[in-house]
Amino acid sequence: MSDEILFYDLPSRGKCQCWSPNTWKTRAILNFKGIPYKTEFTPFHQLQEKLKATGISPNEPGIAWVDYSVPAIRLPSGEHLMDSLKIAHALEDLHPSPSLHLDTALHEKTSLVTAKAAGPLLPVFMPIIGRSIVLDSDSEWFETDRSQKFGCSMAEFERTKGGQQAWDAARPGMEMLRALLTEEKKDAGPFIMGSVPCYGDLVLLGLFQFFRRLGIWEKFREEYGGEEVDKLWEGGKGWVERDDY
Repeated sequence: MSDEILFYDLPSRGKCQCWSPNTWKTRAILNFKGIPYKTEFTPFHQLQEKLKATGISPNEPGIAWVDYSVPAIRLPSGEHLMDSLKIAHALEDLHPSPSLHLDTALHEKTSLVTAKAAGPLLPVFMPIIGRSIVLDSDSEWFETDRSQKFGCSMAEFERTKGGQQAWDAARPGMEMLRALLTEEKKDAGPFIMGSVPCYGDLVLLGLFQFFRRLGIWEKFREEYGGEEVDKLWEGGKGWVERDDY
């Protein structure tokens, strides 16, 4: 069997590119470690059926919105994995260098920070995803699914909870992000730990690339108001460049 990993990702309108911060959590690892892989872009409306057919175990209740989700991969052994952290550990075992430094648990802190910083922005970016990112064939599915989850249409979600009020609600998370990017450093490098990158950095870089794709990166930088995110982006943007194959 090929040593190449099969990576399941979500397609986008126009030029097909990675956009989801969730799938970036895995794609960035593959890029960072230089692991050979190919991408199988699968629309939302086909994802459940395709991943179920691989024999992979469904998500545990409460872990995700659906039974089957991306990121997901097929390892060279033929085993399929789902869930970004499980995948991270598997890829670290298969390709230990360069290390993700999972033993530091900084990725756990990063997950908490991103939930606080990006969670309040759901009314900002969910409508943009529906309007500008998902395939036309996924538009109805996305609108119906997200409207059921949030209890209103995406237009109503944006009108009543989006805009500056959402950015204001994200400010405590921005402060947590600033602390993460300053208090864990061992030297003056651009990453969470300084000059040595870890998995948490890749998670953040994927989120930043997502913001750039949505056209809200400059607004995010303005609201954050510090140089740390720029330094991290410049230091690691090469790991989120490969996005379309």
